[in-house]
Amino acid sequence: MRQTALALVILGLATPVRADYAGVTPGRPPPKKNEGPKSTLTWVGFQAEGAGEKKSPRVFLQLSSPGTFDQKVKGRDVVIALPGFHVDVKNNTRPLKTEDFGTDVVRINAKPTKTGVEVHVRFRGAARPAKIRAADESDGWSYLYLDF
Repeated sequence: MRQTALALVILGLATPVRADYAGVTPGRPPPKKNEGPKSTLTWVGFQAEGAGEKKSPRVFLQLSSPGTFDQKVKGRDVVIALPGFHVDVKNNTRPLKTEDFGTDVVRINAKPTKTGVEVHVRFRGAARPAKIRAADESDGWSYLYLDF
């Protein structure tokens, strides 16, 4: 298991603690079957793969159905556009802060737009395009895997 620094906020004071965190694995059975509406972004996830100081970042997007996507670099962000999609719950639009996982990806944020959803992947330095793989997994969900 990886050791990950967590911060507990008690009365506005942050105290660093250590805790075991095994991470998440896309493709494992979800808590409920995929019976949601089509064209929905249901989960934004992150994995730091590899060992040592320099790890490879992977962002994955769980989707209720396959769809089209577009990728572009804008400044320090890689933006993945999912036209026609929407976010299922507001919590999935909150940023994932990933700066402490040993990769150059520091933040991931899903933003609803007039035409769909944009997922912004912010880099510590210069952004670089992702190698993207789309897959329909045995858990009934569709995924986009973004490897940087």
